[in-house]
Amino acid sequence: MDRKNAVLGDARGVSLGINGSMIDVPWPFVARIAYQQSVRTRGFALTVAVDTYAGQRYFCAVRTRDGEQIESWIADLENLLERHHPGR
Repeated sequence: MDRKNAVLGDARGVSLGINGSMIDVPWPFVARIAYQQSVRTRGFALTVAVDTYAGQRYFCAVRTRDGEQIESWIADLENLLERHHPGR
């Protein structure tokens, strides 16, 4: 989570907080989750894309200036996907 966006996940599914709006996608509707790390002028960004079986795609980018923080976010996301969406 950064100042205005968030990527949250638990046993129920994935939630993307984008500029104050939340999009909740339960695991049974998640076809694929992809992510990409990028280097920005003032730090790093982690962009997460959630594809649904209905053909929708949702994006959310969270930013940080801390390289260790971005690595922690990626590890947490990998653990979440391994635990709750192993057929990805």
